[in-house]
Amino acid sequence: MYFKASLDIFSKITTTAVAGLLLILIVFQTVPFTQINYWSIGLSGSLYLALFLVTYGFHTTGYEITDTELIIKRPFKNKIYDRSSIAQVVPIENIVLRKSIRTFGVGGVFGYWGKFANVKYGVTTWYATRRKDAVLVAFTTNHKIVLTPNDSSGFVTYLNKK
Repeated sequence: MYFKASLDIFSKITTTAVAGLLLILIVFQTVPFTQINYWSIGLSGSLYLALFLVTYGFHTTGYEITDTELIIKRPFKNKIYDRSSIAQVVPIENIVLRKSIRTFGVGGVFGYWGKFANVKYGVTTWYATRRKDAVLVAFTTNHKIVLTPNDSSGFVTYLNKK
């Protein structure tokens, strides 16, 4: 079963703004110089583009549930979890989710992914596209992930069913 994950409006605006800012940075590097330094423009432009592509490549596009696996769909490489190691699947209250702090990851460009800390749930790994209607998946290894399928209640029901 496949569950789509759409970006929230904040992520869409942030992604567009960052893309525009990177373009402006590349263009305006040439303005203060009387002689254009193509190496500098090429190097910094390549770095900006690489960072943007990596962020795009690891963002979540959806979630697939098979009989044996929970698959986080991403453009570069899917993240696969064994369903037999899932201990609990529960919805997260929006107010609790807002009290999370990003410790290492992305917080808006193409979604929210990486390591986040929360008083109630501790350290979690996010593969999220929105800041509301999230689902916590806890594993027997004490690892916890946060997901945001468009149909979060259907996702919880389906994952708990099998």
